[in-house]
Order: sequence, then C-alpha cells, then structure tokens
Amino acid sequence: HTPCKVIVKARTQRKGLLMKNQNERLKARKHVTKLFVDELPSLRAKLGISQDELAESVGISRQTLSAIEVKKRDISWNVFLSMVLYFTLYKKTNTSLKLLPEFSDTLKACFDYEEDN
Repeated sequence: HTPCKVIVKARTQRKGLLMKNQNERLKARKHVTKLFVDELPSLRAKLGISQDELAESVGISRQTLSAIEVKKRDISWNVFLSMVLYFTLYKKTNTSLKLLPEFSDTLKACFDYEEDN
C-alpha cells in the first residue's frame, strides 16, 4: 500500500466508526427521552407544579408541554436537557431520575461518557 491509500483507508474506517457511534447515540437519545417523557407527569406531581409553571421555566408553551406529555409531539433534545436540569435541581425529582431504570446509563451513552478511574 502507498502511504496515501493507507491514510484514505484509515479515514474511511474512522468515518464508519463515527457513523456507528452517531447512530448509537441517536438510538440512546430516543430511548432516554422516551423514559423521561413517560415519567414527566409523575415528576411534575412530585414537585406540585403545573404544566404552566414547568413550561415557563424551560421556555416552551403549556400547549407544547401538554402535547409532549400525551405523546402527540416528540420532545426536542434541547427541551429534554432543560427539563432534566430543572428536575435534577430538586432532591425529590433528582432521586426519582437516578432510580429510573436505565436512565442514567442511557443518558451517559448519549454523550459517549465513560468515568475516569
């Protein structure tokens, strides 16, 4: 192999790996947002907040939040992250998120997160 062919082959293999990782991250995003949306009404209830209050806190309309909760609309990644941050600020809901099966591990997979030893 000439050096140029080796470099092109290495780049192609790396691009394939990146695409695989990107697809895995997208699958993880879809899964973790579904887990979250399934728990969303319960999380709001634990804090005793209305759809209006949560929607205002994360910058969306109550109608959008309602559509997300009844699964007529997908939650965007940015809104999901805003809500996760919001609910992690409160002990009651932070604990609930941590105890939600697969939630933490799947969220970490969305970012290719691995803890340093």
